[in-house]
Amino acid sequence: MSESNEPGIQEFLQQSGVTPVTEGEGLPAASIPVPEGWTDLGDGVVPGARQVLAAVDRASGGWSPNAVLFDSTVAGPLDVDGLLQSFITDARRLPGWQEDLARVDEGADGQRAIVRGAYEAEGLAVRVTTTLLVSTHGENHHLAQLTVTIKQDAHDMLDGVDAIIDGLTVTA
Repeated sequence: MSESNEPGIQEFLQQSGVTPVTEGEGLPAASIPVPEGWTDLGDGVVPGARQVLAAVDRASGGWSPNAVLFDSTVAGPLDVDGLLQSFITDARRLPGWQEDLARVDEGADGQRAIVRGAYEAEGLAVRVTTTLLVSTHGENHHLAQLTVTIKQDAHDMLDGVDAIIDGLTVTA
């Protein structure tokens, strides 16, 4: 199957038949650190986001480097490898995508896909680092999706980006 025919993450989740878990004691929650030069804007800035960071001192033209964290818990059988591949597929569909890295890792906190690359949108050339961390909590799966976007030529910000990505944690 060619990558263009592979489902993206939303389609994959719809096809998998999992259902969102929105209530219950001890639902996991994701969080990210706030490195120097970044400001935590909280959870009300982007609808549905758990946490949003911005490097407000680097803002220009009404845009600011940002980090947006979404998380959710789902119930039902889940092909985690397939989900992580669909996540990478989505990134590769961005217009003019120039990939720096794409990998899947397994660690103590779960399985994680990470993708970094650059593309141009609405006249702004950006570099995006995005990760999806899938962890198991009882019979449920927790999905934490984090995307950090900086200007494409802001190489001096990559250490902060890596600190945010590497600092993604999930607690139950």
